[in-house]
Amino acid sequence: MSVHRQRSTAPLLWAMAVVAALAVLVAGAGAQGPPPLLPDPLTMDFTGRWGKAINGTLYQNCLQMLARVDANATIDGSPLQTIYVDRFPANAVQYQYDSLHGCRVVQYAGAYCGTRLMPYSSIFKGTVNMKGEDVNLWTALLKDGTTLNFWADAESGWPVKLESVSATGSTQEITFSNIETNVNINVFNVPSSWRCL
Repeated sequence: MSVHRQRSTAPLLWAMAVVAALAVLVAGAGAQGPPPLLPDPLTMDFTGRWGKAINGTLYQNCLQMLARVDANATIDGSPLQTIYVDRFPANAVQYQYDSLHGCRVVQYAGAYCGTRLMPYSSIFKGTVNMKGEDVNLWTALLKDGTTLNFWADAESGWPVKLESVSATGSTQEITFSNIETNVNINVFNVPSSWRCL
């Protein structure tokens, strides 16, 4: 008489459950895609440490190829206002004003206006809680060994924080606030008080 022994299916079911759970996690991470783009047009405040303490406001309207940054960007921390006007085919004009130097007009190649803070190859790491708000985290490893971390509001996709950690461990970060999806087009007019024109 032959005895048929039935093997327990519990380990197999457990393994299948683990694989299914991992598949859901991987699919969920992949479903996030690349980090969100900045809204355009945009008005946004920023503050943090990027080489030195910085704070200011960014205005941009990339459809019009216009941007402006008002920040404490001079060596002594005094205000520096910069208006970028991109002109095609491949040149642009930058108007800079600070009280020490007055107005400087610089022509340069390339565009300033942009809607991407992180590389397309960034990896979605999940949703975390930051100061009571749910935020999505993306990370990217750059060729020089720097790691970029980017947190965006889980609901709106608007930026919350950008962090750069060098291969040696030094950290720089900027936080974003007061984001509005409009900008008064007059903010890009070079003020006559700058005496640039």
